[in-house]
Amino acid sequence: MKYLIALSISLLILGFTYLLKDKVCKHFKLIDHATNNTVHKKDALLYGGIFLLVGFLLNYFFVLFISNQIIFFYNFNLVIFFFFLALIDDIKDLPANTKFFISIIITCACIYYDPTMKIYSLNFSLFGIIYFPNNVFINYLFTCLCILLLINAINFTDGINGLTSLISLSIFAYLLVKSYYLFDYLFIFLLFLFIFTILNLSKNIFLGDSGNYIISSIISVILVKENYYSPQKYFTEEIFLLLLIPGLDMFRLFFVRLLNKKNPMLGDKNHLHHILLKKYELKNTLVIYLMLINFPIYTYYFFQNYLILLTCLVIITYVFLIKNKYTK
Repeated sequence: MKYLIALSISLLILGFTYLLKDKVCKHFKLIDHATNNTVHKKDALLYGGIFLLVGFLLNYFFVLFISNQIIFFYNFNLVIFFFFLALIDDIKDLPANTKFFISIIITCACIYYDPTMKIYSLNFSLFGIIYFPNNVFINYLFTCLCILLLINAINFTDGINGLTSLISLSIFAYLLVKSYYLFDYLFIFLLFLFIFTILNLSKNIFLGDSGNYIISSIISVILVKENYYSPQKYFTEEIFLLLLIPGLDMFRLFFVRLLNKKNPMLGDKNHLHHILLKKYELKNTLVIYLMLINFPIYTYYFFQNYLILLTCLVIITYVFLIKNKYTK
């Protein structure tokens, strides 16, 4: 009954939050005006972050005050600090280097003050679990690097309607397949994310950096804390495969921009989704991208011996899809 009540209240608040979108975006100047360099043809309301923040807060307080569960899978400070950093970026358009430097400070501080936000072990399907109980490099620096890479990799997928939110829903779905108990910690937030995806596909509201950072910071917290509480739950190769396509695209763009003597943190339209969109319509682009993420990870879920084959298949497919970009 308490879940039904929480869901009903959440739907009412969701509707009220949506109705405020125009006033809030106008007041805080969360409007990305359409230009020749933007994908959207009309002014875009960067309301996704605020919309998803409401869902996150509702979920957080439901777990804290109603469900009587211990809050294992949250790091409130990390999510909120990243949200406000990205919200300021949406409003003021912060320099990329400044945003990245502040991201490092936020991540390091949250890791330092939360012992469950440190990586103490890595579970390899080939070698078993390797523990690092007092390794400063792994416990702090490597954890910080993993969080920042994940956040930036997911942020790099933003650029066409629905892609980032659909990728995120796919990641959350796989996490729930592996750890069904996470549903109690996520169901209200996932409801907001699902509704947002529908609104985003209809070009109603857009993620903005604040929306991207909320989603990616929540995913990173869950993965790190799952590693802490259940070190045998996930294989390192499994997480690698789940995030392989966003990660490949991020590293390719990073090095290509460096080779072209450009700031690797500045955006462009050379992402995989931009390349696919030039060849296919939006629907086909979304299907191809989601297949590249979901097919390998669910195949691995049932057939772990195919890790190397699946990894090679994903990389070869990725290279094939982007090759025309470099052979013209």
